[in-house]
Formats: sequence, structure tokens, C-alpha cells
Amino acid sequence: MTNTPRAALPELAASQAQKHVTHNDALIQLDVLICCRILDRDLSTPPGSPSDGDAYIVKATGTGAWSGEDGKIAYCVDGAWRFYAPFTGLSAFIADESVMLVYAGGSWVDWASVLDLQNIPELGVNTSADSTNKLAAKSSAILFDNIGNGVQAKLNKHAASDTASFLFQTNYSGRAEIGTTGDDDFHFKVSADGSTWHDAINIDNATGNAAIGGTATSSAKLQISSGSPTTAADGIQFGDGPTNINLYRLNSTTLKCDGFIYGLNGIGGTNCNMNSVSPLSNVDLVLATRAGDTSHGIVLKSSGSTPNETMRCNSSGHVCMGTTTDNGLLTVAGNIMPEADNTRSLGSSTYRFANGYFGGTVRSGSYTVATLPSAATVGAGARAFVTDATATTFASTVAGGGSNKVPVTSDGTNWIIG
Repeated sequence: MTNTPRAALPELAASQAQKHVTHNDALIQLDVLICCRILDRDLSTPPGSPSDGDAYIVKATGTGAWSGEDGKIAYCVDGAWRFYAPFTGLSAFIADESVMLVYAGGSWVDWASVLDLQNIPELGVNTSADSTNKLAAKSSAILFDNIGNGVQAKLNKHAASDTASFLFQTNYSGRAEIGTTGDDDFHFKVSADGSTWHDAINIDNATGNAAIGGTATSSAKLQISSGSPTTAADGIQFGDGPTNINLYRLNSTTLKCDGFIYGLNGIGGTNCNMNSVSPLSNVDLVLATRAGDTSHGIVLKSSGSTPNETMRCNSSGHVCMGTTTDNGLLTVAGNIMPEADNTRSLGSSTYRFANGYFGGTVRSGSYTVATLPSAATVGAGARAFVTDATATTFASTVAGGGSNKVPVTSDGTNWIIG
């Protein structure tokens, strides 16, 4: 008796008696191999009560009725086991694992491992791909895991004017996009309708400079809104046109701010020179280190092409107003006055100045006796000048109604001439 070359099915011989036996054996073998449903591939001992049609792949090392049948298909028929050797190309469904296997290279391997997935025109995972979306997946999550030192997702375009981006949609209408869209700068874009787009952040590919709400330029490391600094230098711009606040060359001796705050201490021991910058148009307040000073104090200057210094706070904690000379905690060049006449005090009864040194006269206000403040209220030692005293007797209590002009001093109870 001969067998078929591939599945080893028994062939009928000429003038063979009981041909039905050979024919039925071939049908049983076809039932095993063609309808190859394997219940388990992890058993080496036969199950206790198999049913006709049950099939297993014998795991090494087989025992009992499976002894010596490692790797073969064990098939139960008429309560007995028959064994069939798999051949290359035979496919089997493993029921307890819900996987498809194929016999190749002398072993069972995953069916997918022998599939050629190169140049597939379209592929859909849990959804349908189409001519535009040739790869489509519908899933709550997608995982790309690494092999080796990392993992990269690459988007390649063939020309700078093309687009390589990630597009975020709502009901299949674009709402946000990041990538190189139409050029080689990196864009963060948003849209309310999928039609009109706004560049939220733009990063220049040549310099790494960034812009928020505008286009990045070579003149600013960070630019906010459109326009550009008036001088080509690294820095930050806030606003548009003549109302800009431009901060640039932060490590140099020159800063510019066409706005409200101008200047700050240079990095690395360098100071900001307020007289070497471009005109300070529309400037209300200037804060900067003193020009040429290594103490790194703070200077307030007025606006103009050559700002005038108003006040400085140096590294000693001293304040100079109207002068660069430091003679103490407070040095003033000019008059010190309240905002309105006779409205403010210098010191108080609790916090008094110990001594006063004057190079000129000391002048107090002129009163009539009737308009003098209470001697008890102002306290002992207060001085004033009276224009209507009736007498000039030293150390006497002053009385009003006369024409004498005398100095007076409070003793805490009365005003005394002298």
C-alpha cells in the first residue's frame, strides 16, 4: 500500500479487498488534518476520558499511550488514539489559546510569523482603512514599546513646503496641530472650526528662537505677539510696534525697553549703561544698575535720549536723590517738601531725631497767639514765632493783642517768650 506524498493518506490498490477500510482511514486522516482543531498543545499525558474527534499535539515527553509520539497529533477515534505527523504548511487552531499555528521548519510557529506584511496597500485595525488613511486604528490606546535604547516615531516629508504633523480633531474636524506645517519651522497651531488656523507658538528652525502669537525672528530669543525688536539682538519682545516692551542683550551693557520698565543688572559683573542706549521714547520708569558701577545698585532715571538720574539705591543700602554723592543713609541734592503746605511732620514724639545740623537758618511758621496750637499738644520744647505779643519779657507767658514779634517755646503747659 502506498501513501500520498504530502499528507500520507493511504491509497487504494488495484483489486484491493475491503477497500472501504483504506478509504475510511483516509477520511479519518483528512478529518484530523484538514479540520485541524487542537484542544491543547501543552499535555504530555493523555486525558482521562477523551471523546471521538478530540485532538492534541503531544508535548515532550509523551507518556502512557502517547509514549514515543512527541510532536505528533494525537487523535481519538473509536475510543483509541491514532497519531499523525505534521507536515510543512499544516495549519492548526489551538482552541484553549485561540491562536493559529503553522508547522514550518520542523516546529509549530505562530501563524502570523510566516505572513508577508510588506507593501500591504491598506491596513485597518478594528476599523476600515481607505485610500487616504491607508493605516487606520480604532482603539482606546496605542502602545509603541522600545527595543534596545529607545523608541522613535518618525514623520518624514520630502520637501520643506510639505507637512509633517500630528493633527488633533473633534468629530473629524481639526482643532490643534503640531509639527512642520508648510515649512521647516516647528508650529503649534489651533483652530475653532478646522478651517481658520492660528499659530500659537512658532519655533525658528535656524536659530531656535520662539514666538508666541507671531512668527519667530532672528532678532529675539522669545517674541510675544507680532513685530520685532528695533535692534538685531537676542531678547524678548512684548506687544506690537511703538508700544513694545523689548528686552534684549541681557548679558551685555545695553538693554532696551520701549515701554514701562527699562534695564536690569547685566550677568557676569557687567552693568547696564543708561547713556549708551537708543532713545527712551514713551518711558515712564527706568530701573537699572548705575553706569560704570560694580556695586550693582538700582538707579531711577527720567525719560529722554540722555536720561537724568533721579534716585539710586546702592549696595550699601544708602539712597541718593538728585546726586551721585553718598554721604549717608539718605543724601539729597535739592529741597525736601510735603505735597501741601503745613501738612506733614519730620519725626514724631515717639521717634525723634537726636541732633540737627544746619548750615543756614531754621525757619518756623508765624502765628498770632490765638492761632498757636495747644502747648500741651505740641509738647515741651516746641518752638514757634508770634507776631502779636503784648510784651517782650523773656520767659514770660505770651499774650496776644499787641504788635511785638517774638519767638516762643512751649513748656508743656504755656507758650513762653524766648
